[in-house]
Amino acid sequence: MPYNFINTMSNTASFYVAQNFDILGRNFTFSSKQLSFERGLELLRNDLAAGVVKQALFGGVDEVSFSKSQFETKFNRPYRDYEMIEGSCWLLIKADNGGALGEIATIESFGSLNQTVQWLKHQRFKRPVILSFGMLLDPGQKASLSQAVRHDGEFNYISEYGYFDSVTACGISGFLERYEDACLVNINVDFRGQFVILVVEKY
Repeated sequence: MPYNFINTMSNTASFYVAQNFDILGRNFTFSSKQLSFERGLELLRNDLAAGVVKQALFGGVDEVSFSKSQFETKFNRPYRDYEMIEGSCWLLIKADNGGALGEIATIESFGSLNQTVQWLKHQRFKRPVILSFGMLLDPGQKASLSQAVRHDGEFNYISEYGYFDSVTACGISGFLERYEDACLVNINVDFRGQFVILVVEKY
């Protein structure tokens, strides 16, 4: 329960989600700046592969806290171009694919844009590719990445839904609801220049 948690009260959200759905089991909160959703998925992938868990409710939740000056200083983007929202999106992730809408096929991390581009150039995707990008990718980076892989469109979920720090969770949920027989290649980067590619296959 929250009063047993260590650190800050920001990690109480997952407890209340679990309590609401009467979920028993381990309860974790992940924080890794712009890559919290992706880093949490990496750890979940290891637990699923090792058989430690069979399924998990996994997602993100954030409150709006950015002022105009804070946002523009942090992201170097015009505040007026983005809608700041409170967001919460969740996925039920299981070890088997029975009844699944799709699968998280790949999570790959890279230390530079060039490494990310080279990885994309060598991939052969089975389904039509839809690209999406995180907040910190600039137009030049997006252009380099777009040229590295044949794709059928872009899903700009930040423009459509608005921005909150764990908006990648919202993007994945939106892709699964909207597309059929497609492959989402989501590319995100943090302030240290660490890139993460998340590939989601929609059946």
